[in-house]
Amino acid sequence: MTRILTCGWETGDPNEAGVIGGAWSCANTGPAPKAPSQYYLRCNTNGIYKTFNFVGNKTELYIRLRIYFVSLGDSFLYLYDSAGSIQVYLNVAPSTRLLQAIAATTLTGTIPCDVNIWHLIELHWKATTTTSSTDGTIRVWQDGTLVINSTAVDSTNASNLNVHSMSLYSYYQDNQFDDLAVNDTLGTINNGQIGDGSVVLLLPNGPGSNTNQTRGGTDSGANWSQTDELPPSMNDYVQSATVGARDTYAVTDIPAGAWTVNAVEPLAWVQNSDTGTGSIGLTVVSGATTNEAAAQTLAITPVYVRQLYETDPNTGAAWTNAAVNAMEVGTTVR
Repeated sequence: MTRILTCGWETGDPNEAGVIGGAWSCANTGPAPKAPSQYYLRCNTNGIYKTFNFVGNKTELYIRLRIYFVSLGDSFLYLYDSAGSIQVYLNVAPSTRLLQAIAATTLTGTIPCDVNIWHLIELHWKATTTTSSTDGTIRVWQDGTLVINSTAVDSTNASNLNVHSMSLYSYYQDNQFDDLAVNDTLGTINNGQIGDGSVVLLLPNGPGSNTNQTRGGTDSGANWSQTDELPPSMNDYVQSATVGARDTYAVTDIPAGAWTVNAVEPLAWVQNSDTGTGSIGLTVVSGATTNEAAAQTLAITPVYVRQLYETDPNTGAAWTNAAVNAMEVGTTVR
C-alpha cells in the first residue's frame, strides 16, 4: 500500500481524521466546495493546527491539498520529523503572494496566489541524508503548474532523516482546506504525484446482500438507513453481540462522468456498547468477492475506523467506475 492518508471531511465532521488543535469545523457554503465535494475543513479562529501522524517514518512523500485563502501571508502546511521538529513548511509570502517552501533554505514559486478561490497545492519532498546540501528534493505545484523545482537541495531542517507527521495550519480565521491525500513511494500504485482530484463520500442508500445486525436507537425502518446521516450520529445505529454478524449496504453512485479511482476507503463511526471487549471488521462486497479487513478494536466512545482498498478485491486491478457503483460496504462483528 502506498496511499497513506486520504481525507476530504465529507462526513461533515472535523474529527474524521487527524488530531484537532483548536476550533475547526466543516462547512459546505461560504465558499462552495470544489465540485463534486460536499464539505471542507474550516478554520474558525486564528493560529490553529490539525495534525496527522503517519504509521512509520517517511523519507519521500507526495502531498495534495486544496486550499481556499481568505487572507494571504503565512504558513499552511508543516512536515515534522520523528522528534517533532519542523522539517519543511509551505508558506505564502505576504508581499509577493508567492508560495515558499522553507527547509534549510527558502525556495520561492513563480505564480502569485489569489484569495477567495480554491487552489490545488502539491508537494514532493525527498531526503537522503541530513549532512549534504545537494541530495534532497522539494517540488511544489500550484494549480497544476510546477512553481518550485529543486532536485538538488538540502530538504531537511531537523536532525532526523524522516517525516513522521504533518499539520495543516491557519493563522487567519476562515481559511479552508479540502481533498487531502498523501502518497509514499513504496509500492507500484499511488506512489507518485497525486494530481487534481476529489474525495467523494458514497453514502448507504439501500440494502445489500447481508443483513444480520439489529437496529438500535431511533428505528428508521431499515438497517442501511441507520447509517446514512451526515454528520454521523449515534441516535440510530446497527449493532450485534454475535461474532460474524455482518451488514453490507448498497451505496450511492460516484458523480456522473468518467473518473480515475485511486482508492476506495470504507469508513465507519463505531463504539463498543458493553463492558466486554469488541472489534469490527470493515467489509466490502465487490462482484463475487466479499473481503473482510482485519478486525479493529472498538472503544467505549465513538471512533472512526477505515480500511484502504487501492485495488478492487474482486479483480486485483484498479477500480472501475462500474465496480465502485455496484459495490457494497459494511461491517462484520468480531
